[in-house]
Amino acid sequence: MTNMWIGISVQNLCDQHLLGLHKELHQEAGTIENHPYGESILQGHYRLGQVDTTELVSRHDEVVREMKNRGMNHDSPLEYSDQYGLVVSGFPIEQFNKISLSARCNECEV
Repeated sequence: MTNMWIGISVQNLCDQHLLGLHKELHQEAGTIENHPYGESILQGHYRLGQVDTTELVSRHDEVVREMKNRGMNHDSPLEYSDQYGLVVSGFPIEQFNKISLSARCNECEV
C-alpha cells in the first residue's frame, strides 16, 4: 500500500523511489478495483489518512511524465475507475512524508 508521497514532488524523488511509487500506484489501483468498496485499503495507511484514492490517476500521470523526462520506459497504463473515491482528511500527511522520506533516503530532495 502506498501513501503516494503526498506533498512531495515526483521531480524530487530519486530513481528508486520514483519507480517504487509507480509500482505502488498500480498495486493500490488493483487492490481497490479487486475489493468491493476498496475494503482492504480501509486498514493501515487509509485509516492513518495517508492515501487519497481520488488522486491515483493524476499522480500516476505525474510519475510517468517524470519517468519519461529521465529517459525511462513506460508501457503500463493505469487501469483504475475511481469508483470509490476514498479521500484523505484531517491528517498532516505532507509533513509526515517529508520527515519519513528524508530519514529513508539521502538522494531524494524533500
